Amino acid sequence: GRIEPKSSFFRVTDWNGKRAVVSAGIIEPDLPGTCYAEQVNAAGLAEAPSPSGLREFVRCAAGEMESWGHFATPMLTESPRWNSGPIQVMAIDVATSEVLFGGEKLSVPLAALVDQAFDGRDIVRMADVFGEAYWIYRPWPEANGEFAVVRRVLVHGTPILVGSSYPVATSP
Repeated sequence: GRIEPKSSFFRVTDWNGKRAVVSAGIIEPDLPGTCYAEQVNAAGLAEAPSPSGLREFVRCAAGEMESWGHFATPMLTESPRWNSGPIQVMAIDVATSEVLFGGEKLSVPLAALVDQAFDGRDIVRMADVFGEAYWIYRPWPEANGEFAVVRRVLVHGTPILVGSSYPVATSP
């Protein structure tokens, strides 16, 4: 619903003997350094949680991690911009599935969560392959659900999933 600047590139090509146009573009919030704190922050997301808001929040946190590497960890774990109420940023090492930070939200180890909430499916590998993933899960059977978004970034050559979640109401 907003008008935003967008940079686009297109190329005319041959596609199975027919003329076709291939195009790619990026809008300003996806560019590094355009995630404004007054628009993207944990308190705002906690007040009005939404899938699109969570996705933008995670993309901005992932941009910080990708830009600053592990030097972003103190900011992402201590700043109220990234942690407020139920909203916290987390990071998972793709190679080991180790929760690097933000693990206090997980009341059980990630491996147990995968077994309980995802029937043993390798959700970390799935997010690594697709670059971004959405998870809806219950950390344990009697808990309310969580809606999570994770995004893959490279930090000093190591693939990391940066993500966050918010609680969702579940039916009894």
